Amino acid sequence: MKSVISPQSGFGDLKKTSFLDALRHAIFEKKRVNKNFNLSLLSRKSGLSSSLISLILKGKRLVTLRSAEKLALALGLRGRNRTYFLKLAKLHNARSEEERFSIENEILKLKAKDKASENLLQLNQYRLLSSWYYPVIYSLVGTKKLQNDPQKISGLLKYPVRVEEVEKAITDLIDMKLLTEANGVLAQTTQTLATDDEVQRHALIRYHKSMLQLADKALLEESAKIEFRGLTIGIPKKQIPVIKQKIRDFFSELNIYLSEFHESEEIHQINLQMFSLSLTQDSSRNEDSK
Repeated sequence: MKSVISPQSGFGDLKKTSFLDALRHAIFEKKRVNKNFNLSLLSRKSGLSSSLISLILKGKRLVTLRSAEKLALALGLRGRNRTYFLKLAKLHNARSEEERFSIENEILKLKAKDKASENLLQLNQYRLLSSWYYPVIYSLVGTKKLQNDPQKISGLLKYPVRVEEVEKAITDLIDMKLLTEANGVLAQTTQTLATDDEVQRHALIRYHKSMLQLADKALLEESAKIEFRGLTIGIPKKQIPVIKQKIRDFFSELNIYLSEFHESEEIHQINLQMFSLSLTQDSSRNEDSK
């Protein structure tokens, strides 16, 4: 029987999450099919030196996109597998979080193209966790009976979101079984969201960036509905995990308290950030410049 995934494909399931993992696995698969395949042969086929390939495999040298293309050709990667391999190479070289977000989104879309329900769910989860208006729409449905009317729901959002984006958000929330629709009326379910760490980590960074941008707009408002406070203070390094747990406990307690109120007129966002504003003595700029 002919295999659905050819031996040369290396990672046809697109489950490798880093370029180095994909490269090592593709080489392993190539060796499994051709016992004579080795780094010297890969070097001749790709035009890259054996020492350079060895350094790339050890993670001691970044691969350029041009080198990745040569390796893909030498490894016999084609079609979707080649595209995936090269996107991982781009991700490997990303210089900013925004660049990473863009490439990760492309990778998730590529994974979803095979229509596998798991991959489509991942893409939906990514949109939910990375788009500020998804949880707002979900919360609005929980506070009042809302018709599945994207235009009307769009009008309830304080900051502009296109009607088609709202419509897509509602569809995704229903697909993830977080919302249901009966007779044109939306309702929350008791379903909770469980997603893998990779999707969650990447999406939440983007989500909090967008929330900081909205907070920047809110700073210009003169309203009794907003509250901004800051605290700049020294924290012993060993106490940082304790402070982080206190923040989690605070949000958990606040969530339980506010969940007791079933009627709410407005949706609010509560953020609390903790991040370092100084360098340790071991990593100070003055030390680096010496």
